[in-house]
Amino acid sequence: MSTNPPEKTETIATLMLARDLLARPNGWTQHAYARDARGCDIELMSPRATSFCMLGALRRAGGTQALWWPKRALEEIVGEWGMAVAHFNDSAQSPDDVLAAFDRAIELVREEP
Repeated sequence: MSTNPPEKTETIATLMLARDLLARPNGWTQHAYARDARGCDIELMSPRATSFCMLGALRRAGGTQALWWPKRALEEIVGEWGMAVAHFNDSAQSPDDVLAAFDRAIELVREEP
């Protein structure tokens, strides 16, 4: 999963920002890209969005930046369990499972030459 230095820095920054969104109290959700404080589905870029799935957090964190590398890093991690990112998110038992996947993805990118 080789990335060049600028892409590596941006990939780590996007993964870390997405992780931070999910780590907030009630920051993680399932079966929707984003939800508001009442738990209703909402557009992920809405200022009222308070919780996100893994992919929603990536998209929110990355803005208009290309998200291929951050998503690829997560796919490598959750692929170890034979799952796509969305399926992993929606079958996770707790936010800790999701945060651990982000931590491993960040480490994976950091360790790349």
